[in-house]
Amino acid sequence: MIRRKPAFHDFVDDELMSTLDQSTGDVSTAKYFPPELYTSEEWFEFERASIFERNWLCVGRVDQVANPGDYFTIDINNDPLVVVNSDGNIKVMSNVCRHRGHLLVEGSGSLPRGLMRCPLHFWSFDLDGGLVHTPEMQKTEFDKSACTLPQLKVELWQGFIFCNYDDKASPLAPTLVQLETEMENYRVSEMVSLPSLDVESYPWNWKIM
Repeated sequence: MIRRKPAFHDFVDDELMSTLDQSTGDVSTAKYFPPELYTSEEWFEFERASIFERNWLCVGRVDQVANPGDYFTIDINNDPLVVVNSDGNIKVMSNVCRHRGHLLVEGSGSLPRGLMRCPLHFWSFDLDGGLVHTPEMQKTEFDKSACTLPQLKVELWQGFIFCNYDDKASPLAPTLVQLETEMENYRVSEMVSLPSLDVESYPWNWKIM
């Protein structure tokens, strides 16, 4: 069964639209969105499909995967992903084994053998997402190239790693030209990441955070 993505008209009526318009005025008179837009699961589903699946998302810093084989994991849209250094190229790909859907790796670390091995049936994938080893499958004929890990589009900017679910997305860098000039004196590209913090759950969504 294919689930239809939420559409704008599923949530917005004329009354709500008028309140949204109030948020786009001058800062002296503009108002916040209605409270339910910060807590509604239904509205968040619409935002997930309309924003997080179509825009460039920052997932970390290059120094977190400085060496070939370094990796860290992250969830976006309830989608487990792994960010990995593959011979100097930063990849963002699915962290789910194509066999039985088990997580391939957890947390962060280094893969000195250059392989992500599923702990369930030991299927192994290289750092480009290619399927390499399939134990106990010698009698089964199938195309390993059809079992590669899905990858996201990746772009690096000032040491930040951005990814995009839309493989036809326009490049990110041209949209940040003005910001790059304004941040020049901060030497952002030379910054080093600090340990991440776990944020506890709150009864509101990303717009308040």
